[in-house]
Amino acid sequence: MTSENVSLFGTPQPPATARSLSCGPLSFSLEDGALRTIRWHGIELVRAINYPARDPDWGTMTYVTTEETVDAGPERIVYLRRFETTDGIIAGQFRASADASGKILVELSLAPERDITANRIGFTILHPIAGLAGHPLSIAHKDGSIEHTTFPERISPAQPATGISGLAYSIEECSVEIAMSGEVFEMEDQRNWSDASFKTYCRPLSLPFPFPVAAGERIEQRIELSFAGRPVSAKNGSASWGKIDWSDLDEPFPDFALAVETGWTLPDGASGLPDLESARRLVRVDLRSAKAGQVLNRCLEGAKAPVDLELVISDDIDAMARQLTSLAKELGELGIHPEHVMALPAAYLSSYQPDGAWPTGATPGGAARAARAAFPGARIGGGMLTNFTEFNRLPPDPVIVDFITHGTTAIVHAADDLSVIETLEALPHIFHSAQALAPGKPYRLGLVSIGARTNPYGSSVASNPGQVRKPLAMSDPRHKALFGAAFMVGAVEATQGCGVAAMALGAPSGPFGIIEPDPSSANRARLLPAFHVMRALHEMKGGQRLKSSSADSGLRVVAAHVPDATLFLIANTTNENREFVLPAPASMRWLDAQCIGDAAADPRWLLHAGGTRKAGGHLPPYALVFGRIEAEEI
Repeated sequence: MTSENVSLFGTPQPPATARSLSCGPLSFSLEDGALRTIRWHGIELVRAINYPARDPDWGTMTYVTTEETVDAGPERIVYLRRFETTDGIIAGQFRASADASGKILVELSLAPERDITANRIGFTILHPIAGLAGHPLSIAHKDGSIEHTTFPERISPAQPATGISGLAYSIEECSVEIAMSGEVFEMEDQRNWSDASFKTYCRPLSLPFPFPVAAGERIEQRIELSFAGRPVSAKNGSASWGKIDWSDLDEPFPDFALAVETGWTLPDGASGLPDLESARRLVRVDLRSAKAGQVLNRCLEGAKAPVDLELVISDDIDAMARQLTSLAKELGELGIHPEHVMALPAAYLSSYQPDGAWPTGATPGGAARAARAAFPGARIGGGMLTNFTEFNRLPPDPVIVDFITHGTTAIVHAADDLSVIETLEALPHIFHSAQALAPGKPYRLGLVSIGARTNPYGSSVASNPGQVRKPLAMSDPRHKALFGAAFMVGAVEATQGCGVAAMALGAPSGPFGIIEPDPSSANRARLLPAFHVMRALHEMKGGQRLKSSSADSGLRVVAAHVPDATLFLIANTTNENREFVLPAPASMRWLDAQCIGDAAADPRWLLHAGGTRKAGGHLPPYALVFGRIEAEEI
């Protein structure tokens, strides 16, 4: 099992196990002490109830269970968990009781053993986005008033609801009422960070943080949920098979770049790999350091590829202009002519609340104008070098930029497998919201990844020497495994119909690498599953994009018409087996745990692997299919 875990997840750490429970029409799962996927008559009305403690860098403190009991019957379920943080500083108890009439009561009690500071401690309630975005929401306030509003359709940069003591909403014919006590709650639109949820949490961000909690100070909170209604037809969650359908889209298949910075260049033994040398390079350089041009040249390592730049520049207006002009001159002397340039003052690598204090000095708009003056032959970008969150809080002025950009990471708030895959639901919301802020501007995404390239919300990304599933870690082991390759396919699928012209999904090497040194040989490189995904996407680049779907099967599909054929990629983004049916017979090659070793050693594995010709097939968890349908069979 350990070897299989490494193939699937890049780490011997086993995935979290979930226990499914139900009483009457009420069902949910228990995973790592949290309630997940709370359904009433099969309709998911609450995505999760958890109780994290967040440190001053917004890192999530890790709980370990000291005692756990489940008393489950046909009419009533009672769950009790006692826990403490790994350092033993916080100890607490969580109790949940549910009954078949549609009632759930959850109670939390915890206290630190010594004085601590934290950004957040207590309940979070996640609400799904499907069926709720743009739909009615009722908010109860502590003074007894009821506010009737809607969940935001476009992603809200600020809190869509504050001062909450209760909520009520419906999906289809089913409804839930939620009452909270023990703290003041507010809601944020977690789609900002690519979470597929709206989150109700405590404590309000308008209060100072981090805040002190004295030794022995007890935090006690309570949530009551009441479900009602019945859907017209039964709901059973995701299907075990998918019928693949596609239709023409009026957009070309995107270009794909490799993100490059110091330390992410090709490892020894990786030169001459097919398609890699010609793949676009998206190079990030900090111009506040000396010899930035030489650093950039080393990052390119002579690759014969188009070059785009992401430049971190000084917050001083005069220094910013000098840095950009100096770099442009140095690159011209080296014969490097970037096609796209995005420059951002360093202060904007951090995140700010929409109504909070913003940096003084150089601004993103000023940086765009200075970049245009320094690089008159390049297209100049606007946006952020971090996440959509920061883009949404300070969108670029479309009048002064030629394209818009930002990145995404899947593990800002949670790092379990289900939460990471759920972020794929939120990506189309992000892409449509970004375009609405700069209508008509080309959309060129930065690095779209599982791991966190930067931490705009704290001093640094989380250290992850054990290569485990950890929020806000740069190095996430799943990127190097089948899970990461399947996630990449899902991220590309999410761009369909969103006008995304280009995006980066990985780097030559490093924490987001598609290649790594072979541990068995100092002079050889090992190809990760992501390498073969990138190679397949490279073949589709510029083709006529197809809009693909596979219903609710958990299969993610991308496809494009190229001369004489239709090329496609299918990924199973679930931990269960899936079947699929194609619209026509195809030549296909599977990448799964059984052949991952062969694929790691052969850069032309897609050409050499034995193909199968048929109109459907079986996909194990997180496996992929690379396929081709000849033009005469379409």
